[in-house]
Amino acid sequence: MQGTPIMLDRERNLRFGMRAISYIEKTLKIPIQKLDMDMMTMEQAAIVILAGLRHEDNDLTSERVMELIDKHSNISNAFEALGQAMEESLGQGAVAEDSEGEGKNA
Repeated sequence: MQGTPIMLDRERNLRFGMRAISYIEKTLKIPIQKLDMDMMTMEQAAIVILAGLRHEDNDLTSERVMELIDKHSNISNAFEALGQAMEESLGQGAVAEDSEGEGKNA
């Protein structure tokens, strides 16, 4: 699994394998199927993005992820990459569309 590119301080790759998903579930204390992309807080989003980046840099923290996004990208681009990475890693059914065509995690 290669991952989905996200440009931060450098090009990094979001990847959600079993370890990343387990990290999300343990940290957020919810099953991955209950993760709602439309209702997540910025801290939750940073934790999910962190989980997808840990395969490249195990020293990252959610605070550092937020700092990298604020300094080198923006929230919209980060969420777009996150949605794409989740869909690629978990399959087509992982991200459902709401009535306005926006991605929403199933």
